[in-house]
Amino acid sequence: MTRFAWVLNLDAELELAQTRSSYVPRLKLTAQLAEYGRDSRALLGPNDLLVGSAINHPEGLLGRAWCPTPRALGALSAAGIPPEPHPDVAVLRHVNHRLFAHE
Repeated sequence: MTRFAWVLNLDAELELAQTRSSYVPRLKLTAQLAEYGRDSRALLGPNDLLVGSAINHPEGLLGRAWCPTPRALGALSAAGIPPEPHPDVAVLRHVNHRLFAHE
């Protein structure tokens, strides 16, 4: 059974929209995501972990993100957890843009 280590980056669309510089969420947004994202942890499997909580033995875990943005992949890398296969950030930006749905 695969165990996942999750990054619940619910602000992914804001990061994807930021193309000129690196995305850094404001403190207020970080607090809001923590508060309103609390219930989303219930979507994790019973053996899954949340990156950011204490992960003492990352071996055997596969990294998964709400959206595999550069910040999410960086968080997985910093925790020593390899990410599952994911599309390039250019693809994510393309399909996240409102013109994609419009076209």
